[in-house]
Amino acid sequence: KIETALNYLKKKEHALKEATKIGKIGFVEYNDISDTYIWSDFVFTIFGFDSNKNVPSQKIVAEILDKESQDKLKQVIEDIYEKEIGSDIELRGINLKDEEFWLRHISQPIYNDQNKIIGRKALLQDITIYKKAQLELETSKQEIQTSLELLEKRKYSMDEASKIAKIGYWEVDTENDTSIWSDYVHYALGSKPEDGIPDISIIQKHVSKESFELFTKCTENIILYGIPYDIEVNFNNLQNEEVWIRIIAQPVYNLQNKIIGRRGLLQNI
Repeated sequence: KIETALNYLKKKEHALKEATKIGKIGFVEYNDISDTYIWSDFVFTIFGFDSNKNVPSQKIVAEILDKESQDKLKQVIEDIYEKEIGSDIELRGINLKDEEFWLRHISQPIYNDQNKIIGRKALLQDITIYKKAQLELETSKQEIQTSLELLEKRKYSMDEASKIAKIGYWEVDTENDTSIWSDYVHYALGSKPEDGIPDISIIQKHVSKESFELFTKCTENIILYGIPYDIEVNFNNLQNEEVWIRIIAQPVYNLQNKIIGRRGLLQNI
């Protein structure tokens, strides 16, 4: 029976060691009474020490951690003895193999039968892969945010430049039946960007007959034959102001070389 029990304990211990390897979890314990420090094998692995040697001093271990982690760990130990509370923190350091690591450190006080604190214990989990992925994600988010801010600034600069040059950009996607106007196109034609692009029937009422016929003919040619155009049209805009508009257009093709729209510039001349 004793032999069977010993074999069972060995198997259980082996299973526990394998589980800690898979979960990248280690265990540490410090006993004030006996002044002993116990590490499971995986803790040695995390810090890069040889598990066949004695547990290194707390001073040596602390030097592996970065300054912020040292301060956090110091506070954890103080809280255990002064406030009798455990903690769940993250620590960062460079191990003896010169590898960066991140640890989740979950600690609790150890009590004797008289309910007096006689030490402390903690579970350590290697979360390096998770933290690096998290940091990369945060960096990516920051880069995306920075790019969006730069795009917004660029758009503002382009809008300002188009106002100075009195030039706007427009695009018509016939495949998806959508149109795009830059702010200056709205400004030149007397519409408001927040109201959307006005219907062509509304614009027609403000264009001279000759200009509308010219515009219609050029539009047909670019849609049917891909012929670009550069024309001038007379227009009383939606604010009833007379303007002369230069419209430059080019066809837009898909990968099959089929015309799927047109785009160009509009200039107040």
